[in-house]
Amino acid sequence: MASQSEPASCQTFVGDVHNMVLDYCADGVDAFLGCVAPPLEGALTSAGASIVGDGLLAEGSQRLYNSLVAKASSSLELFEHYCANKVFQKPVQVSLPQMDPASLPCARADAFGADDTENEEQLLARIASLRQEIRKVDRRCVNLHQELQRVDKVISSCGDTSYVQAAASTALGNKKTILAIAEAAEQLQEIMDKAARLRAGSQQAAGTKQGIENSQVGPSGVTLRSTSGVDVFAQAV
Repeated sequence: MASQSEPASCQTFVGDVHNMVLDYCADGVDAFLGCVAPPLEGALTSAGASIVGDGLLAEGSQRLYNSLVAKASSSLELFEHYCANKVFQKPVQVSLPQMDPASLPCARADAFGADDTENEEQLLARIASLRQEIRKVDRRCVNLHQELQRVDKVISSCGDTSYVQAAASTALGNKKTILAIAEAAEQLQEIMDKAARLRAGSQQAAGTKQGIENSQVGPSGVTLRSTSGVDVFAQAV
């Protein structure tokens, strides 16, 4: 059944399937003949006739086998065509551009700011460096996605594109992860700015509180707290 232009592996596979189908048909006809022959022979013998030597039952079984093979052959031809064009098709040779590996700044596994000796300026510098690296990776992801689209158009004219679509989906997932990291870095900087403002406010509140404690003291040693001092402290907090 297989043509000479098909790969040897395709010819072998299709030939094995064809022989297996023929074996199933032959086994089915033999089983049918084994079930029908004994009772039919007994009925004819009791009626005074015999089927020994006439070959009518064997001829009918052969016709049944030929009919099954003829019906199966049309389906096997479609199966052979599908295997030759889809399953055993030669892969299309494509080349993807070589990208330089992206290097992220070294960071500890726990979190930003876990090192007590690192000051705020160093942390902000690390965040800025990370943002630059994320922008580089994002640009490379865009270029790679465009290249995958171009390759997908080329392969679409040749055959299956499922594995190219899977690669594009993976690249898109990596891009979403990188964008999530960038968003986390944005939120971290906002938290650091808020912490700086809170520290400045705490220092101002501490100075105001010290001024209130140094207010006038009565003869019994009890501190006199004026209403104006409490208002200043509340505004500072």
